[in-house]
Amino acid sequence: MSDTATGTANAQTATANGATVSVASIDVGSAEGGTTYTLTAAGGNLVLSFTAGAVTQTESVAVNAMGANGTQAVAFSTLGVTLNLAHDANAGNVTGATIATAFNTRTIITSASSNATFRVGAEVGDDILLHARDAYRSAFEGDTTISAEGALRAAYLIGDLTLRLGDALEAARWFEIATRSPQAASQSGLVRMARERLHDARTALNGSASKRTA
Repeated sequence: MSDTATGTANAQTATANGATVSVASIDVGSAEGGTTYTLTAAGGNLVLSFTAGAVTQTESVAVNAMGANGTQAVAFSTLGVTLNLAHDANAGNVTGATIATAFNTRTIITSASSNATFRVGAEVGDDILLHARDAYRSAFEGDTTISAEGALRAAYLIGDLTLRLGDALEAARWFEIATRSPQAASQSGLVRMARERLHDARTALNGSASKRTA
């Protein structure tokens, strides 16, 4: 389903330095039908969320700066929504943070005819963990304003969520990032937890290796 979403995001613009970024179209072809999605600004990221029953699903995407005649697809691939943006012909640059702020609290509403499916049962738990991990990873990798302490906490949480999702190798990488943080001395408790979880991840990896060689 393309260009059929309603809501307040459709008419929203972001302006700076004499230039304007507007919505060219909104693609909701893979989105949940009959749903209201809400956009939230998080630094240079946009977070898209919706609630179905007692479950809230979120996805965070970094927004790039835009120049004259530029276009950008802010693709929330997990939730099935793409916000297609267009910059006018004026030369002024509009930053990602400015664009994100302009769309804060705006909504995207899908019709009831969407072809998307909503995962239920045990899979919902994994969905929540995946979306939380991706949001923290987007902040860690794309938010230039994140503090060293915030980056440490994000790295630990990414590792913890990744390990709970069963990817011990990737989890170990994030725990190692946390333990090497410049804030390690002032955040000794969190670093200790990261080292303990790193040990858990390595134990899981050793167990997997033993099973393969048995």
